[in-house]
Amino acid sequence: MSTCSAIRMLGGVPTLFVNGEPQAGLAYMTYLTERADYANMAAMGCRLYSVCAFFAARPVNAAEQCMPFAPGVFDTKGRPDYSAVDADIEQLLRICPDAFIFPRVNVTLPRWWEEEHPGECNDSGINGRPPRACLAGECWRRDTADFLETFIRHMETASYADRILGYQIAGGQTEEWMAFDMNGNRCPALRAAFEKACPGGSEAAYRQFSSTAAADAVALLTRRAKAVLNGRKVVGAFYGYTFETPWWQSAHGAMSQLLREDSVDFLCSPLSYNRLRAPGIDWACMTVLDSICLHGKLYFAEADVRTCQTLSLAESRPGICAPADYAGGIWAGPQDPWLCRQLLRKVFARALCAGHALWWFDMWGGWYDHPDLREELASYFAPAAQSLRDADRTAAARLAVFADEKAPAEADVPMGQAPGCAVLSQSRIPLGACGAPYAVFELADFDAVLQMKNADGTPEYAAAVFLIHTPTPAMQKAIAAWQAANRPQLTVTAEAPLSAGDVHMLCLKAGIHTYAAPGDVIYAAAGWLAIHAAEAGEKLLRLPARRRITPVLADEGVCMEPFEADSISLTLKQYETRVFRLDTL
Repeated sequence: MSTCSAIRMLGGVPTLFVNGEPQAGLAYMTYLTERADYANMAAMGCRLYSVCAFFAARPVNAAEQCMPFAPGVFDTKGRPDYSAVDADIEQLLRICPDAFIFPRVNVTLPRWWEEEHPGECNDSGINGRPPRACLAGECWRRDTADFLETFIRHMETASYADRILGYQIAGGQTEEWMAFDMNGNRCPALRAAFEKACPGGSEAAYRQFSSTAAADAVALLTRRAKAVLNGRKVVGAFYGYTFETPWWQSAHGAMSQLLREDSVDFLCSPLSYNRLRAPGIDWACMTVLDSICLHGKLYFAEADVRTCQTLSLAESRPGICAPADYAGGIWAGPQDPWLCRQLLRKVFARALCAGHALWWFDMWGGWYDHPDLREELASYFAPAAQSLRDADRTAAARLAVFADEKAPAEADVPMGQAPGCAVLSQSRIPLGACGAPYAVFELADFDAVLQMKNADGTPEYAAAVFLIHTPTPAMQKAIAAWQAANRPQLTVTAEAPLSAGDVHMLCLKAGIHTYAAPGDVIYAAAGWLAIHAAEAGEKLLRLPARRRITPVLADEGVCMEPFEADSISLTLKQYETRVFRLDTL
C-alpha cells in the first residue's frame, strides 16, 4: 500500500496522520548513523524516524571548520549518486522494518554550482571562507527545485518508498533557512529582487525583504515537493525563530508568510538555547507555537537534549573537526543521569501538554546510551498514545503573548545588539515561571486571537503580554485594540523587562487560573499537568476543579496511586520534574 500522510485536527491540535491513523509524534534521528541507537529506540516502540540526506558534501554550518556528515547526491555534476542515503535508510529498516521515515533533505548545492554562479552568492563568506549561495537567486531557486524533484522521484520509486511518510526540506545556515552569510543574504541577487519587487523601497523594507526571500525559497520548494507527491505526503521545514534570533540578519522575519502557505504542513525549531539550557527554567519554543496551531500546521520540536552520554563531535567521529569545535558549553550535557532524566521529562511534558510533536535529536549518536535514559524515553510512549484519545488536547492557556516579527528590520544594527532583542529572547524565562501556561502568537494573527471565544461566550484569552522589540505601528494598534476590549495587559520593553511576578499578578487580575506560585515551570492541559522545580521544597499545585489525579513518569519510590482532589501537595528536589494525568469525575 502506498503510504499517505496528512496533518489533521485531533482534540483541537494539528496532528500527524499516517495511512489514516494518528501518530503520537515521538521520533528519533541522528547525524552520525554509525552511532545510531535504532535498535533501542525500536525496542521502546519508536516508529517515526528522520534520516538525513544531503544534496552536497558540505558542512551544515558555514561558520565552522567541520567535515561534511555524509556524501552528497549531486556532488558530481550530471551524475546523481543516491547510494549513501539509500544505505542509511536500509540500515534503519533492517533494524526496524515498520519504521516510518521523514527524511531531512539538505538542499545545499555543491561547490561546483556556486563556482559556476558567483553572481548568486553572498557578498562575502564567513571567517575567510568562500561566499555561499544567496537564497534569493533565481538560478539557485530553479536548480534547487529541479534537484529536489529529481531526489523525491528517486525516493518515491525506491524499494523503501512505502516507508517514507513525508519530507523535511532543510537549507541555509545550519539547515535552518538562515542566511549563509549570517548577514541577511546580502548579495546582488537579493538587491535586484528587492528593486524589482519594491522599486524605491527603504532600507528597512530591504532588510525585511531578506526574510521574505528566505520564506519565498521555502515556499517554492515545498510547493514543488507537494506537486511531485500529488499532495499525498506531508512536507515541512525549519523556520520562524521569532524569539531565538530576533535580528533581521537571520532572515527569519517572515513566518506569517509561511503560516498562510498551503504547501507547508509542519514547521520545526530546536528548543530554546537560553542560558545554555540550564535546568530550572522553561526550555521554550523558538517560534510562535500557537500561531502555527492556529493555522492548522503541526509543530515539531527538535529535542537536542545533551546528556551524561554526550561526547564531543571530534570524539564521536575522529577527524571530522578540531577537538575544540562543537565541545563544551551548549555541546556538553549534565553528568548526573538523574538530572538528565528530569530534563528529558520536562521536554516531553511540555510537548504532551501542548499537543505538539518532537524528535529526539541524538546529534552525534550515543546520547541516550544509558539504561536510565532508555528507561526514561521508553516510558513516554504510553502517555503519548493516551493523549491521542483525549477529546481536548489543547494547552490550558488563557494568557496571550504577542511578538512582531517585522520589528527587527526597523533597525540596522549588528546581529543581536538591538536593545529589544532581549525582550523577545529572554522574556520566555519569566513567562515560563509565572505559574500558568501561556500562548505565543505572531502579531499578524492578533485580530483572530482578539475575537476567539470560549463555549460560554467569554474571551478565550483574558489577558495579553506585548513584547516590544522595536515599536511598530502594527504593535501600537494591537495594544490600543486590547485596551479598547477592556482586557488587562503588560507591555514589555528593553527599559521595562518582564518578571514572573508581573505575569502572575496579571493573570490574577484577569481571573486566569494560576496553578502555582511564581518560580517553578508549569505545563497544563485539560488532561495533564506537569511541574519542573526551580528550587527544592514543598509545592502546591491548584487545579481549576476537582479531578481524578494519577501520577505518571515519577521516580522510583513515589506513590503512583490515583486519588481525587482539587490540588496536589508534593515535596520536590531541585530540578525534579513530575507529571500527572487529570481525568474528570
